[in-house]
Amino acid sequence: MKKVFLSIMVIMTLFVCAIARAETPVSTITEWVNDGIGEGESILSITLEDNVLAISIDLSGVEELYPGYLLDLATDRTASITDTILEHEDFDAEWDKIHIEYPKTGFFILTKDDIEINEYGMRFMNVYDDEYNSRITTAG
Repeated sequence: MKKVFLSIMVIMTLFVCAIARAETPVSTITEWVNDGIGEGESILSITLEDNVLAISIDLSGVEELYPGYLLDLATDRTASITDTILEHEDFDAEWDKIHIEYPKTGFFILTKDDIEINEYGMRFMNVYDDEYNSRITTAG
């Protein structure tokens, strides 16, 4: 009886560990991102493979209010998306790099080194400093 009980406990422990290590479903990540996009924007794709989170967002439905507006919007939207993602601490182990693309506008590549902690102990992804701006790649 003890052996059966121990066997069941081992199996249950392995099962719980497997669930704990399961990746966050892409549908859940899509919900997080969808909460942060605005009018005229749409999600083209989201994938999480080999610890790289790749997000593609279409801004073609957004009216360009001034030259460079779409790039400013993409920068702001990237900050919003990464802040939303960082709210979910359990998701930390699942990614090493975030690649956010805005077709015809540009793309952002962020790593965990880009995470900063502010004076209140809150974590955020720094997408505004000069060092980071050198890593922004824009179309054309």
